[in-house]
Amino acid sequence: MDTALFFSFMGSLIICMALIPALSASAWRLQFVDVPRERHAHDAPVAKVGGIAFAVATFAAVAPVGPQRPADTFQFAWRRGHRSVRNLG
Repeated sequence: MDTALFFSFMGSLIICMALIPALSASAWRLQFVDVPRERHAHDAPVAKVGGIAFAVATFAAVAPVGPQRPADTFQFAWRRGHRSVRNLG
């Protein structure tokens, strides 16, 4: 495995783990929570910040690695990742 890819993944994981508690605290203050309804599986309000933390962490970890890669490979990977996140929600 390429070491830059491994450290990019680990950096994204660490950044995401650090962002989720901070964003969860601010989600309650900003009322960015998902309240339980009849079609939801949870019984208490849940903060909706996981996607924000994931997007910020992924960009922050992948952006420094991008210039080291050939332009075509990096752009292809970035577009493929963007499409999969957009399509899967």
